[in-house]
Amino acid sequence: MTLGTGDLRVLDGDRCLELLGEVAYIRVAFVRGSMPAVMPVSHLLLDGAIYFRTEPSSQLSAAAVHGLVTVQADWAEARTRRGWSVVAHGRASFVGDARELERLEAQRFEPWVLPEADGCWVRIDVHEVSGGEIASPRR
Repeated sequence: MTLGTGDLRVLDGDRCLELLGEVAYIRVAFVRGSMPAVMPVSHLLLDGAIYFRTEPSSQLSAAAVHGLVTVQADWAEARTRRGWSVVAHGRASFVGDARELERLEAQRFEPWVLPEADGCWVRIDVHEVSGGEIASPRR
């Protein structure tokens, strides 16, 4: 199939999660106090859930305290006019289960900002995900 300039293809949920798992970082939107906040984080994607590490007292820990979050990631290449964007909505919570923590600690993962020894894991259970890919014809 040849795509025209600006053709948008809707991505299915599995492809959206796959793309979220491929990027180096995502942006997490959450409520901090009474204001919206957005912060980039490095992350893991395991069994459809998104995980990241933070300090228990960090601004980002508010995502787990308030629960509802939106995650966004994208990629674009200006030269070829191709790209994609994915948005996921879910509920964030602190990870406290010992088995789940052990599994996370066994993963190869380096947070963008290294938390102190008392760093905690936050899990986002994704409830809804959508995305699109834009493409242009080969020139």
